[in-house]
Amino acid sequence: MNIGLNLVLILHFGGIGAAWATVATFLATALGVAIIVPALRFEARGMLRSLNLWRATQRLHRALA
Repeated sequence: MNIGLNLVLILHFGGIGAAWATVATFLATALGVAIIVPALRFEARGMLRSLNLWRATQRLHRALA
């Protein structure tokens, strides 16, 4: 997933695109773990909290402005 997103996003957004590809892959992994392995839901919740997407979105907005 990360490689495919990198191929698309780096062409359009450069390094910022690579960062977002990594975030998307991390998010998909955390959600997949939570859905597929119920015993690991607590760990998946921690993974999702570590993303702090609101702050990342604000930084991206500032970088593009």
